Amino acid sequence: MFDSVPLPDPPPDADMLLINPPRSAASSEDALLTVTGTFSDTVAVRLADSPLLQFVDWRNVNIREAKNVTAPWAETLVQGEGGPLLLAGERNGRRLAILPFSLNDSDLPLQIAFPILMANITDWLNPGRVFDTPTGLQPGDPVTIVPGASTTAVLITKPDGITWTADAGAEPVFFTETGQLGLYQVTLRDDNGDRPAGSFAVNLFNPAESHIAPQESVQVGQASVDTAVAENIGQRELWPWLAAAALLILLAEWWVHFRGVRRPNLNLFERLNGSK
Repeated sequence: MFDSVPLPDPPPDADMLLINPPRSAASSEDALLTVTGTFSDTVAVRLADSPLLQFVDWRNVNIREAKNVTAPWAETLVQGEGGPLLLAGERNGRRLAILPFSLNDSDLPLQIAFPILMANITDWLNPGRVFDTPTGLQPGDPVTIVPGASTTAVLITKPDGITWTADAGAEPVFFTETGQLGLYQVTLRDDNGDRPAGSFAVNLFNPAESHIAPQESVQVGQASVDTAVAENIGQRELWPWLAAAALLILLAEWWVHFRGVRRPNLNLFERLNGSK
């Protein structure tokens, strides 16, 4: 959303809400919009039949002045006596809405129509994902894509780079070629060109793979197979006794080394033998 500030050059590649756009310094053929002046005849004379104006009561909205905005790609949704008061449309696959007046110069924020209008504009700018994939999409799982009314084709680029294309209409599109692991890019095509719609991933992760503890039953398809959990009986372990014996031997060697063994007094034995 840009409120009373100039757009960067070039404009961001995103859906935008422009409020009170500044006057254009210069006009060009590829300019997003042109602001040429202001007008004070802001009484609404026509409201278009648009989802953006659903449940919006514009009759009590008062605007001191608005800017004269020209945008060939946009449709005028609220027409005042002196010029448009609300415009919306698509350009280069992006949706844009324009309120060509400052909110400080109107009582629109004080009207009950304001939150309803902002909610409608937000829903229109961000309609949500055209597909809903569960976490951990596995190979072979289908993906349902619900394109908009203006979408003419759905393109899905698979992980190997090959693009799958299907014509779009009023019915949902079912994509079943999810046999490859990796990221799938979804693109929607309409009269304005191609527009990225998101991506989804396919992998082999399965929460059941983490359940490695012995189970009393195993689910095989629709059937449950009971299993008898048996305990494995191994050979008797002797290493604790061998380790204890080795430790006793080491302690005995240590005691002998540091305490020593008393040797007999040989001189005393010699004197005793000589006296005999």
